[in-house]
Amino acid sequence: KATNNSSFVRLDISELERVVPLIATTEPPKVANLASLSLSGVNFDIAFDKLRLNYTAKTTAATATIACVAKDGDATIAITANGESVDNNGTVNIANNKVTKIVVTVTNGDAQRVYTVDVTRGNPS
Repeated sequence: KATNNSSFVRLDISELERVVPLIATTEPPKVANLASLSLSGVNFDIAFDKLRLNYTAKTTAATATIACVAKDGDATIAITANGESVDNNGTVNIANNKVTKIVVTVTNGDAQRVYTVDVTRGNPS
């Protein structure tokens, strides 16, 4: 209980503007990783890891089926083998006594990641 008039200060807040907090939302960053990458009948040098981009592999087969699954279902996958386009779940021809370079490009919005697999069949010169 106030004992004199100097115990309280009166503030006039009638001229203050109302402030509405603005909460900014952003979309999470796009992910361009593969969840899996496989080539039938091909032995990779190391198990697939979505963060590892370069692999070497060996096979005795003249062809292999390549199967890729993107981590994000909105991502697109483009595959080439020695520069020639290959469909996902399609057949890759593996050259004898040469290295076949397989490039898998995953694109999701502005994000892009490129995986390469160098497959050897026979003894490349």
